Amino acid sequence: MKSIKNNSLGLNNTMLKIIGLVFMTIDHLYLYVFVNTTIDVSVFRIVGRIAAPLFLYAVIQAMHHSSDKKRYIFRLYKYHICICILEIILSYLAHSKVSFNVIPEWLFTAIYIYLIDMIIKKDHIIRHIVLMFIPILIGIGSFIIGDSYSLIKVFLPNIFTIQYSPFFLILGIIWYYVKKKRSQIIALIFFSVFVLIGSYIVSISQCWVYTGLFNYTQVWMVLAAPFIALYDNCKGKNMKKFFYIYYPVHICAFLLIGGFVH
Repeated sequence: MKSIKNNSLGLNNTMLKIIGLVFMTIDHLYLYVFVNTTIDVSVFRIVGRIAAPLFLYAVIQAMHHSSDKKRYIFRLYKYHICICILEIILSYLAHSKVSFNVIPEWLFTAIYIYLIDMIIKKDHIIRHIVLMFIPILIGIGSFIIGDSYSLIKVFLPNIFTIQYSPFFLILGIIWYYVKKKRSQIIALIFFSVFVLIGSYIVSISQCWVYTGLFNYTQVWMVLAAPFIALYDNCKGKNMKKFFYIYYPVHICAFLLIGGFVH
C-alpha cells in the first residue's frame, strides 16, 4: 500500500472506515434508540446502508496489502469471538436476545479470498478446495444440530446465517479480483440492482429469506460508490484499536440509551 500521506481530494483507507463508522452510528442510532418511538428518522436507515459496503471495501484493501493474510484473518476471528461473548453477556443482562455481530461477513470474505488465492497460485490445490467446503458443511451441520448450536457458533460461525447473506461475500470477492475502480463501482451498481430484484421477489413470494440483504432499504448501498471512487489506495493512520473498541462500545451505549427511551 502507498504512503500514509494522502492528497487533499482522495480518501485513504482509514478515512473510508471513519466515514463508514459515521454512517453505521447513524444507522444504529435509529435501530437501537428511535425505532419504536414517535420520532421519524427512518432516513437514518437509508443513510446507514452506506456503511456495510465501505467496511467490506476496507477489508478487501486490507487483504490486498496485508503482509500476512492468515494473521489478519485470525485477528478477525478473535474479534468475532469477543463480540459473540459480549452478545451473550448483553442478552443475559437484557433478558432478551441481543445480536449485532457482522464480523463473520468480513471473516468469511477474507477466508475465501485467501483460499482462492492459494488455488490460483497452485499451492496445495486439493487441500484448499476441500477447505472451501468446510464453512458450508459447518453451516449445514448447524441446522441439523439446531438450537444447541448457539454456543458452538461462537467458535464456528454459520456462513448461511450471516447478516447480509452469503451473497454479500460474492461482492467482496469480485472487488478483490477486479482492481479497476470503475469496474468495482459497476459491480456495486449491479449488485444493488440484484438486491432490488431480490427484494421484490421476496416481497411478492412472502418467502422471507435473507431480509438483512433483500429489503428495499438495502438498495441504497449504491450510495457508497462516490466514496469508493475517491479512494486513493493509501493506508492512512493506523487506528485499528479505535475501530475494534468503538464498535461494541457504541452498541452498548445505544442499548442503554434505548432502554431509557423505551
